[in-house]
Amino acid sequence: MQEELRDVLSLFNERRQKSHIEVHQTPEVYINQRSNPEEVQNWLKIKNFDAGIVSRFKGLAGYKLFELKKSELEKVCGAKEGARLHSQLNIQKSVSGYQTIRSSELQAILAKARQRIEEPSG
Repeated sequence: MQEELRDVLSLFNERRQKSHIEVHQTPEVYINQRSNPEEVQNWLKIKNFDAGIVSRFKGLAGYKLFELKKSELEKVCGAKEGARLHSQLNIQKSVSGYQTIRSSELQAILAKARQRIEEPSG
């Protein structure tokens, strides 16, 4: 997955050279749903979010931050920074293997369906 992300980033960098798309690269630091509020604060700082945004999420653990929707983030952070934070969080969710209740429920349903198909009938 990280290789794929690097490939996408290099593709963006190539396009940026041809056009004027601004891509910010930040240090590789990770959070997940089990991250404590201090780790979340550190992650926001390292990802270059301004002090106002960092302070708005003070005391928020990883699982709470992961639950926030893009529209909620844009309300709190403004459209541009909210969208950037949402994008960063999607990367963190993907890297950490985060799953919502719905996706895990879907996996359970699919597993049951697979089991029924694989069982010999009668």
